[in-house]
Amino acid sequence: MSDDVIDIAVLGGGCAGLGFAMQYAGTKSQETVTIFENRKNYQGDRHWSFWLHNKDHFIHRDILKSEWSEWSFSKGGTEYLHQSHEYAYCTIDSADYYQKAQSIIESDNRLFLNLGIDVFNVSYDEESKLYNIDTSKGQYQARKIIDCRSHYEAPQKDYAIYQIFYGAVIESKNAFVNHQAGLMTNMTHEDHGFSFLYLLPFSKDKALIEYTVFSKIVFPPEILKPFLSKYLDDYFQNYDILKEEQAILPMNVFIDYNQRLELEISYIRLGKDTGALRAATGYGFVNIYKQINDLILNLNDFSKVNKTPNALLNWMDRVLLKIIHDHPQKMPNIFLALSKNMPTNSFARFMNNNPNYYDIVRLIMAVPPKPFMKAALSRDTQNF
Repeated sequence: MSDDVIDIAVLGGGCAGLGFAMQYAGTKSQETVTIFENRKNYQGDRHWSFWLHNKDHFIHRDILKSEWSEWSFSKGGTEYLHQSHEYAYCTIDSADYYQKAQSIIESDNRLFLNLGIDVFNVSYDEESKLYNIDTSKGQYQARKIIDCRSHYEAPQKDYAIYQIFYGAVIESKNAFVNHQAGLMTNMTHEDHGFSFLYLLPFSKDKALIEYTVFSKIVFPPEILKPFLSKYLDDYFQNYDILKEEQAILPMNVFIDYNQRLELEISYIRLGKDTGALRAATGYGFVNIYKQINDLILNLNDFSKVNKTPNALLNWMDRVLLKIIHDHPQKMPNIFLALSKNMPTNSFARFMNNNPNYYDIVRLIMAVPPKPFMKAALSRDTQNF
Protein backbone atom coordinates (compact mmCIF):
# COMPACT_ATOMS: atom_id res chain seq x y z
CA MET A 1 0.00 0.00 0.00
CA SER A 2 1.21 3.50 -0.83
CA ASP A 3 1.99 5.48 2.34
CA ASP A 4 0.79 8.78 0.92
CA VAL A 5 -2.94 9.48 0.90
CA ILE A 6 -4.15 10.96 -2.38
CA ASP A 7 -6.48 13.91 -2.05
CA ILE A 8 -8.32 13.31 -5.33
CA ALA A 9 -7.94 10.05 -7.26
CA VAL A 10 -9.09 10.15 -10.90
CA LEU A 11 -9.87 6.70 -12.26
CA GLY A 12 -9.32 6.82 -16.01
CA GLY A 13 -7.09 9.17 -17.96
CA GLY A 14 -9.10 9.64 -21.12
CA CYS A 15 -10.99 12.69 -22.33
CA ALA A 16 -12.75 13.37 -19.01
CA GLY A 17 -9.91 12.48 -16.64
CA LEU A 18 -7.27 14.49 -18.47
CA GLY A 19 -9.78 17.29 -19.05
CA PHE A 20 -10.34 17.57 -15.31
CA ALA A 21 -6.58 17.72 -14.66
CA MET A 22 -6.11 20.52 -17.20
CA GLN A 23 -8.87 22.65 -15.69
CA TYR A 24 -7.80 21.85 -12.13
CA ALA A 25 -4.35 23.23 -13.00
CA GLY A 26 -5.97 26.67 -13.32
CA THR A 27 -7.28 26.62 -9.74
CA LYS A 28 -5.58 27.64 -6.48
CA SER A 29 -6.56 24.42 -4.72
CA GLN A 30 -3.68 22.67 -2.94
CA GLU A 31 -5.16 19.16 -3.11
CA THR A 32 -3.10 16.54 -4.92
CA VAL A 33 -4.63 14.81 -7.92
CA THR A 34 -3.46 11.39 -9.13
CA ILE A 35 -4.77 9.90 -12.38
CA PHE A 36 -4.79 6.11 -12.88
CA GLU A 37 -4.82 5.06 -16.54
CA ASN A 38 -4.41 1.55 -17.94
CA ARG A 39 -2.79 2.68 -21.19
CA LYS A 40 0.99 2.61 -21.17
CA ASN A 41 1.21 5.52 -23.59
CA TYR A 42 -1.09 7.83 -25.53
CA GLN A 43 -1.65 7.77 -29.28
CA GLY A 44 -3.82 9.92 -31.50
CA ASP A 45 -6.64 7.40 -31.82
CA ARG A 46 -9.69 9.62 -32.37
CA HIS A 47 -11.11 13.07 -33.07
CA TRP A 48 -13.67 14.89 -30.92
CA SER A 49 -16.04 17.26 -32.71
CA PHE A 50 -18.57 19.84 -31.52
CA TRP A 51 -20.03 23.29 -32.20
CA LEU A 52 -18.64 26.47 -30.64
CA HIS A 53 -20.22 29.91 -30.59
CA ASN A 54 -17.76 32.61 -31.61
CA LYS A 55 -18.17 34.23 -28.16
CA ASP A 56 -17.73 31.03 -26.14
CA HIS A 57 -14.90 30.99 -23.63
CA PHE A 58 -13.20 27.68 -24.43
CA ILE A 59 -9.80 26.81 -23.00
CA HIS A 60 -8.87 24.41 -25.79
CA ARG A 61 -9.07 26.80 -28.74
CA ASP A 62 -5.28 26.53 -28.94
CA ILE A 63 -5.52 22.89 -30.04
CA LEU A 64 -8.48 23.06 -32.42
CA LYS A 65 -7.35 21.10 -35.45
CA SER A 66 -9.92 22.69 -37.74
CA GLU A 67 -13.17 24.64 -37.67
CA TRP A 68 -15.84 25.05 -40.32
CA SER A 69 -18.60 27.66 -40.71
CA GLU A 70 -20.34 25.45 -43.30
CA TRP A 71 -21.57 21.87 -42.97
CA SER A 72 -23.57 19.73 -45.38
CA PHE A 73 -25.99 16.81 -45.63
CA SER A 74 -26.69 14.77 -48.76
CA LYS A 75 -28.61 11.84 -50.14
CA GLY A 76 -28.26 10.77 -53.75
CA GLY A 77 -28.03 13.95 -55.80
CA THR A 78 -29.66 16.17 -53.18
CA GLU A 79 -27.49 18.26 -50.86
CA TYR A 80 -28.31 20.93 -48.27
CA LEU A 81 -25.72 23.31 -46.88
CA HIS A 82 -25.74 25.09 -43.53
CA GLN A 83 -23.75 28.32 -43.15
CA SER A 84 -23.31 30.19 -39.87
CA HIS A 85 -21.69 33.46 -38.82
CA GLU A 86 -22.12 32.58 -35.13
CA TYR A 87 -21.24 28.92 -34.79
CA ALA A 88 -18.34 26.88 -36.06
CA TYR A 89 -18.15 23.11 -36.25
CA CYS A 90 -14.82 22.22 -34.64
CA THR A 91 -12.64 19.19 -34.10
CA ILE A 92 -9.75 18.29 -31.81
CA ASP A 93 -7.22 15.58 -32.61
CA SER A 94 -6.82 13.44 -29.48
CA ALA A 95 -3.04 13.41 -30.04
CA ASP A 96 -2.93 17.18 -29.45
CA TYR A 97 -5.26 16.89 -26.44
CA TYR A 98 -3.15 14.15 -24.84
CA GLN A 99 0.07 16.07 -25.45
CA LYS A 100 -1.34 19.27 -23.95
CA ALA A 101 -2.62 17.40 -20.89
CA GLN A 102 0.66 15.62 -20.24
CA SER A 103 2.58 18.89 -20.57
CA ILE A 104 0.30 20.61 -18.03
CA ILE A 105 0.49 17.68 -15.61
CA GLU A 106 4.30 17.54 -15.80
CA SER A 107 4.56 21.24 -14.97
CA ASP A 108 2.20 21.16 -11.95
CA ASN A 109 3.49 19.60 -8.72
CA ARG A 110 -0.08 18.89 -7.56
CA LEU A 111 -0.82 16.62 -10.52
CA PHE A 112 0.39 13.06 -11.13
CA LEU A 113 -0.29 10.66 -14.02
CA ASN A 114 0.18 6.93 -13.43
CA LEU A 115 0.15 5.03 -16.73
CA GLY A 116 -0.11 1.26 -17.19
CA ILE A 117 -2.19 0.70 -14.04
CA ASP A 118 -5.45 -1.25 -13.97
CA VAL A 119 -7.99 -0.38 -11.26
CA PHE A 120 -9.74 -3.52 -10.01
CA ASN A 121 -11.89 -2.40 -7.10
CA VAL A 122 -12.80 0.65 -5.03
CA SER A 123 -14.18 0.41 -1.49
CA TYR A 124 -14.90 2.92 1.27
CA ASP A 125 -13.53 2.47 4.79
CA GLU A 126 -15.86 3.97 7.39
CA GLU A 127 -13.22 4.05 10.11
CA SER A 128 -10.54 5.96 8.20
CA LYS A 129 -13.02 7.84 5.99
CA LEU A 130 -10.84 6.94 3.00
CA TYR A 131 -11.35 5.07 -0.25
CA ASN A 132 -9.22 1.98 -0.86
CA ILE A 133 -8.23 1.58 -4.51
CA ASP A 134 -7.04 -1.90 -5.49
CA THR A 135 -4.84 -1.77 -8.60
CA SER A 136 -2.42 -3.89 -10.60
CA LYS A 137 0.41 -2.12 -8.75
CA GLY A 138 -0.90 -2.35 -5.21
CA GLN A 139 -3.42 -0.53 -3.06
CA TYR A 140 -3.79 3.24 -2.80
CA GLN A 141 -5.92 5.41 -0.52
CA ALA A 142 -7.77 8.57 -1.46
CA ARG A 143 -10.03 11.09 0.17
CA LYS A 144 -12.10 11.70 -2.96
CA ILE A 145 -12.81 9.74 -6.13
CA ILE A 146 -13.58 11.00 -9.64
CA ASP A 147 -14.50 7.85 -11.56
CA CYS A 148 -14.13 8.30 -15.33
CA ARG A 149 -14.16 4.60 -16.19
CA SER A 150 -16.80 3.10 -18.46
CA HIS A 151 -19.82 1.79 -16.58
CA TYR A 152 -22.06 1.30 -19.58
CA GLU A 153 -24.64 -1.46 -19.31
CA ALA A 154 -26.38 -2.39 -22.54
CA PRO A 155 -30.18 -2.10 -22.59
CA GLN A 156 -32.42 -5.02 -23.39
CA LYS A 157 -31.43 -6.56 -26.73
CA ASP A 158 -34.67 -5.51 -28.39
CA TYR A 159 -33.95 -1.83 -27.69
CA ALA A 160 -30.20 -1.54 -28.26
CA ILE A 161 -28.86 0.80 -30.97
CA TYR A 162 -25.22 1.46 -31.77
CA GLN A 163 -23.33 4.00 -33.82
CA ILE A 164 -20.43 2.12 -35.40
CA PHE A 165 -17.81 3.68 -37.64
CA TYR A 166 -14.56 2.94 -39.39
CA GLY A 167 -12.56 5.90 -40.63
CA ALA A 168 -9.27 7.04 -42.04
CA VAL A 169 -7.28 10.24 -42.35
CA ILE A 170 -6.24 10.35 -45.98
CA GLU A 171 -4.08 12.56 -48.14
CA SER A 172 -5.06 13.29 -51.75
CA LYS A 173 -3.83 16.32 -53.67
CA ASN A 174 -6.39 19.17 -54.10
CA ALA A 175 -9.26 16.78 -53.37
CA PHE A 176 -11.22 18.66 -50.70
CA VAL A 177 -13.23 21.84 -50.12
CA ASN A 178 -11.49 22.68 -46.87
CA HIS A 179 -14.03 25.21 -45.54
CA GLN A 180 -16.97 22.77 -45.57
CA ALA A 181 -17.58 19.76 -43.32
CA GLY A 182 -19.73 16.87 -44.53
CA LEU A 183 -21.70 15.81 -41.44
CA MET A 184 -23.99 13.25 -43.04
CA THR A 185 -23.27 12.72 -46.72
CA ASN A 186 -24.26 9.89 -49.07
CA MET A 187 -27.02 8.88 -46.64
CA THR A 188 -28.58 5.55 -47.49
CA HIS A 189 -30.06 2.39 -45.99
CA GLU A 190 -28.09 -0.86 -46.24
CA ASP A 191 -28.65 -4.34 -44.84
CA HIS A 192 -26.60 -3.42 -41.77
CA GLY A 193 -28.66 -0.28 -41.10
CA PHE A 194 -28.83 3.44 -41.82
CA SER A 195 -25.42 4.57 -43.08
CA PHE A 196 -23.64 7.74 -44.16
CA LEU A 197 -20.21 9.22 -44.73
CA TYR A 198 -18.69 11.76 -42.36
CA LEU A 199 -16.06 13.98 -43.99
CA LEU A 200 -13.87 16.55 -42.23
CA PRO A 201 -11.38 18.28 -44.54
CA PHE A 202 -8.34 19.60 -42.66
CA SER A 203 -6.88 21.16 -45.80
CA LYS A 204 -7.26 20.90 -49.57
CA ASP A 205 -5.12 17.77 -49.42
CA LYS A 206 -6.04 16.05 -46.16
CA ALA A 207 -9.30 14.85 -44.56
CA LEU A 208 -10.85 12.47 -42.07
CA ILE A 209 -13.48 10.25 -43.70
CA GLU A 210 -15.62 7.83 -41.70
CA TYR A 211 -18.15 5.26 -42.88
CA THR A 212 -20.83 5.28 -40.17
CA VAL A 213 -23.76 2.96 -39.44
CA PHE A 214 -26.64 3.12 -36.95
CA SER A 215 -27.25 -0.54 -36.15
CA LYS A 216 -29.50 -2.64 -33.91
CA ILE A 217 -26.72 -5.18 -33.48
CA VAL A 218 -23.15 -4.61 -32.36
CA PHE A 219 -20.37 -5.82 -34.66
CA PRO A 220 -16.63 -5.13 -35.09
CA PRO A 221 -16.05 -1.81 -36.88
CA GLU A 222 -13.53 -3.57 -39.17
CA ILE A 223 -16.51 -5.03 -41.01
CA LEU A 224 -17.12 -1.53 -42.40
CA LYS A 225 -13.59 -1.15 -43.78
CA PRO A 226 -14.49 -2.54 -47.25
CA PHE A 227 -17.32 0.01 -47.56
CA LEU A 228 -14.94 2.84 -46.73
CA SER A 229 -12.30 1.45 -49.10
CA LYS A 230 -14.82 1.27 -51.94
CA TYR A 231 -15.78 4.89 -51.43
CA LEU A 232 -12.14 5.99 -51.37
CA ASP A 233 -11.34 4.00 -54.51
CA ASP A 234 -14.40 5.36 -56.34
CA TYR A 235 -13.87 9.04 -55.47
CA PHE A 236 -10.10 9.49 -55.28
CA GLN A 237 -7.68 8.50 -58.02
CA ASN A 238 -4.65 8.65 -55.76
CA TYR A 239 -4.63 8.76 -51.99
CA ASP A 240 -2.54 7.71 -49.01
CA ILE A 241 -3.99 6.53 -45.69
CA LEU A 242 -2.17 8.32 -42.87
CA LYS A 243 -3.99 6.69 -39.96
CA GLU A 244 -7.22 4.87 -39.18
CA GLU A 245 -9.72 5.10 -36.33
CA GLN A 246 -12.83 3.23 -35.28
CA ALA A 247 -15.41 3.11 -32.52
CA ILE A 248 -18.65 1.63 -31.23
CA LEU A 249 -20.85 4.22 -29.50
CA PRO A 250 -23.98 3.11 -27.60
CA MET A 251 -26.83 5.39 -28.63
CA ASN A 252 -29.30 4.65 -25.87
CA VAL A 253 -30.13 7.13 -23.09
CA PHE A 254 -27.94 6.09 -20.17
CA ILE A 255 -30.09 5.53 -17.10
CA ASP A 256 -27.57 5.01 -14.31
CA TYR A 257 -25.58 8.23 -14.80
CA ASN A 258 -26.46 9.20 -11.22
CA GLN A 259 -25.09 6.16 -9.40
CA ARG A 260 -22.43 6.67 -6.72
CA LEU A 261 -20.28 4.22 -4.81
CA GLU A 262 -20.71 5.54 -1.26
CA LEU A 263 -20.77 9.24 -0.49
CA GLU A 264 -21.94 11.77 -3.05
CA ILE A 265 -19.92 14.45 -1.28
CA SER A 266 -16.63 12.71 -2.14
CA TYR A 267 -17.34 10.30 -5.02
CA ILE A 268 -18.58 11.17 -8.47
CA ARG A 269 -18.70 9.61 -11.89
CA LEU A 270 -17.66 11.70 -14.83
CA GLY A 271 -17.55 11.29 -18.61
CA LYS A 272 -19.35 9.73 -21.52
CA ASP A 273 -21.25 7.07 -19.54
CA THR A 274 -22.80 9.57 -17.14
CA GLY A 275 -25.23 11.24 -19.49
CA ALA A 276 -22.57 13.31 -21.28
CA LEU A 277 -22.70 11.30 -24.50
CA ARG A 278 -25.81 12.52 -26.33
CA ALA A 279 -27.82 9.39 -27.00
CA ALA A 280 -29.17 10.06 -30.47
CA THR A 281 -26.07 11.76 -31.88
CA GLY A 282 -22.91 10.48 -30.20
CA TYR A 283 -21.69 14.01 -29.41
CA GLY A 284 -20.26 14.31 -25.92
CA PHE A 285 -17.12 16.47 -25.75
CA VAL A 286 -18.86 19.75 -24.85
CA ASN A 287 -21.06 18.01 -22.27
CA ILE A 288 -17.98 16.49 -20.61
CA TYR A 289 -16.37 19.94 -20.66
CA LYS A 290 -19.46 21.38 -18.92
CA GLN A 291 -19.41 18.58 -16.33
CA ILE A 292 -15.79 19.42 -15.53
CA ASN A 293 -16.54 23.15 -15.24
CA ASP A 294 -19.28 22.39 -12.70
CA LEU A 295 -17.06 19.97 -10.80
CA ILE A 296 -14.23 22.51 -10.55
CA LEU A 297 -16.67 24.91 -8.84
CA ASN A 298 -17.69 22.24 -6.32
CA LEU A 299 -14.45 20.52 -5.31
CA ASN A 300 -15.42 20.63 -1.65
CA ASP A 301 -18.76 18.90 -2.16
CA PHE A 302 -19.30 16.74 -5.24
CA SER A 303 -23.00 16.38 -4.39
CA LYS A 304 -23.53 19.97 -5.54
CA VAL A 305 -22.54 19.12 -9.11
CA ASN A 306 -25.57 19.36 -11.37
CA LYS A 307 -26.70 15.80 -12.09
CA THR A 308 -30.09 16.60 -13.57
CA PRO A 309 -30.41 15.64 -17.23
CA ASN A 310 -32.49 17.58 -19.71
CA ALA A 311 -35.64 15.47 -19.55
CA LEU A 312 -37.13 16.97 -22.72
CA LEU A 313 -34.00 16.29 -24.80
CA ASN A 314 -33.74 12.76 -23.41
CA TRP A 315 -37.35 12.09 -24.38
CA MET A 316 -36.81 13.55 -27.87
CA ASP A 317 -33.72 11.36 -28.27
CA ARG A 318 -35.75 8.30 -27.30
CA VAL A 319 -38.38 9.16 -29.90
CA LEU A 320 -35.72 9.43 -32.60
CA LEU A 321 -34.07 6.17 -31.46
CA LYS A 322 -37.45 4.42 -31.68
CA ILE A 323 -37.74 5.51 -35.32
CA ILE A 324 -34.14 4.52 -36.11
CA HIS A 325 -34.83 1.12 -34.57
CA ASP A 326 -38.18 0.45 -36.24
CA HIS A 327 -37.77 2.27 -39.56
CA PRO A 328 -34.07 2.73 -40.45
CA GLN A 329 -35.03 3.01 -44.13
CA LYS A 330 -36.80 6.32 -43.35
CA MET A 331 -33.78 7.96 -41.77
CA PRO A 332 -32.11 9.38 -44.93
CA ASN A 333 -35.27 11.34 -45.77
CA ILE A 334 -35.83 12.40 -42.15
CA PHE A 335 -32.32 13.80 -41.75
CA LEU A 336 -32.51 15.40 -45.18
CA ALA A 337 -35.77 17.13 -44.20
CA LEU A 338 -34.18 18.23 -40.93
CA SER A 339 -31.21 19.77 -42.71
CA LYS A 340 -33.45 21.47 -45.27
CA ASN A 341 -36.02 22.96 -42.90
CA MET A 342 -34.22 23.72 -39.63
CA PRO A 343 -32.35 27.05 -39.28
CA THR A 344 -28.59 26.65 -39.08
CA ASN A 345 -28.03 28.19 -35.66
CA SER A 346 -31.01 26.34 -34.18
CA PHE A 347 -29.52 23.10 -35.47
CA ALA A 348 -26.12 23.88 -33.92
CA ARG A 349 -27.64 24.71 -30.53
CA PHE A 350 -29.78 21.57 -30.53
CA MET A 351 -26.88 19.31 -31.45
CA ASN A 352 -24.72 20.94 -28.79
CA ASN A 353 -27.34 20.21 -26.11
CA ASN A 354 -28.23 23.86 -25.61
CA PRO A 355 -31.44 24.58 -27.53
CA ASN A 356 -34.00 27.21 -26.61
CA TYR A 357 -37.73 26.57 -26.99
CA TYR A 358 -37.75 28.27 -30.39
CA ASP A 359 -35.13 25.77 -31.59
CA ILE A 360 -37.20 22.83 -30.37
CA VAL A 361 -40.32 24.14 -32.10
CA ARG A 362 -38.38 24.61 -35.34
CA LEU A 363 -37.06 21.06 -35.11
CA ILE A 364 -40.55 19.64 -34.61
CA MET A 365 -41.75 21.62 -37.62
CA ALA A 366 -38.77 20.51 -39.73
CA VAL A 367 -39.37 16.74 -39.68
CA PRO A 368 -42.20 14.64 -41.15
CA PRO A 369 -44.81 14.45 -38.36
CA LYS A 370 -46.31 10.98 -38.82
CA PRO A 371 -43.37 8.74 -37.74
CA PHE A 372 -42.53 11.06 -34.84
CA MET A 373 -46.10 11.18 -33.54
CA LYS A 374 -46.34 7.40 -33.75
CA ALA A 375 -43.04 6.93 -31.90
CA ALA A 376 -43.94 9.57 -29.30
CA LEU A 377 -47.17 7.73 -28.45
CA SER A 378 -45.57 4.27 -28.34
CA ARG A 379 -45.30 2.69 -24.90
CA ASP A 380 -41.89 1.12 -25.51
CA THR A 381 -40.20 4.39 -26.56
CA GLN A 382 -39.15 4.83 -22.91
CA ASN A 383 -37.00 1.68 -23.17
CA PHE A 384 -34.50 3.25 -25.56
